[in-house]
Amino acid sequence: MLVPVDDTGEFRFSGWSEQRTLQLDGGGLTLRVRRGRSLADRHVAAPPPAS
Repeated sequence: MLVPVDDTGEFRFSGWSEQRTLQLDGGGLTLRVRRGRSLADRHVAAPPPAS
């Protein structure tokens, strides 16, 4: 289950710490990890569904 973090479209899975989130966008999703003041992002592309 995805739990909204705030109104920016960022979510985390139920049971995940607040430091690990994901954000959906048109081309895939962005995974975020926060450690103290540092922030690391990783974009994962998702191709459109085959028709």
